[in-house]
Amino acid sequence: MLIRKQLGGSLATALLGVAMALPLSSVQAQEWPSKPVRIVHTSGGGSMSDIFSRIVADGLASRLGQSVVVEGKPGGSGVIASAEVARAAPDGYTLLIGTMSSHVMNPILLKPSYDAVRDFAPVAMLATTPLVLVTNKATTSSLNELIALSKRPGNTLTFASWGNASLSHLAAELMMASTGGTMTHVPYKSAVSARVDLMAERVSIMFSDMIGMNEVKSGRLKVVGTTGSNRASAYPDVPTLAELGLNGYETLGWFAIYAPAATPKPIVARLSKEVATLFTSPEFRKRIQDLGVEPTYADPQQLAERMKTDAAKWSKLVRDKNIKVD
Repeated sequence: MLIRKQLGGSLATALLGVAMALPLSSVQAQEWPSKPVRIVHTSGGGSMSDIFSRIVADGLASRLGQSVVVEGKPGGSGVIASAEVARAAPDGYTLLIGTMSSHVMNPILLKPSYDAVRDFAPVAMLATTPLVLVTNKATTSSLNELIALSKRPGNTLTFASWGNASLSHLAAELMMASTGGTMTHVPYKSAVSARVDLMAERVSIMFSDMIGMNEVKSGRLKVVGTTGSNRASAYPDVPTLAELGLNGYETLGWFAIYAPAATPKPIVARLSKEVATLFTSPEFRKRIQDLGVEPTYADPQQLAERMKTDAAKWSKLVRDKNIKVD
């Protein structure tokens, strides 16, 4: 009996020693998640970002076995939401669904309190958002003719956007930088109001979100092409601008999920793995595609590389074109 007690005590001591030797992050990762997870996004309720975030939250909840709560924090072009998550406890229970604007453009244009690289751990890219170049009924829908018109001295071409330094603005500036053409920028407060004036022929062209395709189908707008490197899955018959001759052209927004920077690596790895698994579901992918965005998974390293590449590309354009926010 004494020997058993001694062995039992030795075994208990040994196990305690092993547990104490485990890094805290490993222990946390083994226990995570033991309570609901919160996802913060950069827009208000009912927005596309909100709907998108809820689709992702539903998928993650089924994989993690815990509730995943979505909370919109609009304002400051995404700065408010991003800054809150950057300051959150790095325990895997507060996550951010950020965008190209919040994680690439804000640091270039706004110099926010957070550092998009230092203060966040990339988890996974979730989707890309190509735009579609549309014209009114009085303007040509041929890319070559449009470029030729934009190169004529004193041309009267105008392009609408949903605001200074928005993705629709950047897309047009990148096209002009690539071709040497010129057009006059007419910024609006929303994509909807911009498309209304485009249909009324008050402006010539617009790089619109995919919702603008509804007006194309009804004949009120004409489509030129899309801005991704591949054709949009929702509109496979519409060529990309690169296919039409604008070699190397690409303008993409994106959604990605982030955790605070010091979140234990095993938790980040688990999250990224669960997101990757979601993308194997045709139903999950279709729910994303129905929003007019492309389901696009990238792991933490690939997401970090995309941020770096986009930052270099857009910061150069902002400098060269002297682009500023409102």
